[in-house]
Formats: sequence, C-alpha cells, structure tokens
Amino acid sequence: MEKNPNLVETQMWFLGTYTNNNGRTMLEFSEKKVSPTEYEKVKKHNENIRNNESITVNFEGIQLESYGSFQQCDTGDVVIIPLKNKVNFTKEQLKKFRSKKHTVLKGRPVKYSSGNESSFRHLGKFKV
Repeated sequence: MEKNPNLVETQMWFLGTYTNNNGRTMLEFSEKKVSPTEYEKVKKHNENIRNNESITVNFEGIQLESYGSFQQCDTGDVVIIPLKNKVNFTKEQLKKFRSKKHTVLKGRPVKYSSGNESSFRHLGKFKV
C-alpha cells in the first residue's frame, strides 16, 4: 500500500469530543496536553458565543452587554478525526484517552465555509 504524502503520522494528546452539525462525533487531538477543565471551560464559552449570547463587560465603571470573542486553549496544532456516527463515551473512557499520547495521521487544514483554511486545525485519520 502506497503512503499518502498528505498524511503525516504524529503522536498527539486526546483533547475531547464534540458533535458536528450532522450529529457525528468528532474527536480532537492536540500537540500540547490541555487539562480537561480548561478544555471544557473554553468549549462552553465558545458555545455561548456561537449561540450569540452576550457577555457583560465593565467599561469605565459601566456594565455593558457586548459580543464575546472565541477563545482557544494553548494546544499547538489540532487534529480533528470525524467518526461515522454519534458515540457517547463515558467519563472514565475520556479520562483514559487523555492519559497518554495516541498515533494519528495529520492531514490537510480544515476549510471553513468562508473558504479560508485554518492555520492550526487539521483533518486527520487513525493509523490502521
């Protein structure tokens, strides 16, 4: 079997999961280890921003409602591996996944609906 030059084998930390718009589970892996607490905090914040929820800011002693901006954990490059369907992992499974590095194949950058490509998020696959 010929190697695909667009896929690079790498060791990465399991970051977490999310469900895409099609209801499929997406696995996220990162170059740097990120605590589950930090990951969940940033994930929740970004969900609020996606849902157009405002944030309260203190500007010159005045409380104002404003739009927030997306946050990111210090992950280095991230590899997203889509699964074929939705999978509900247990907390114990997620904890186990986070305890060590995993071999993944890092592919092309994620392309957004705007047409722009990500500078740090890549699509990937498992090595079989």
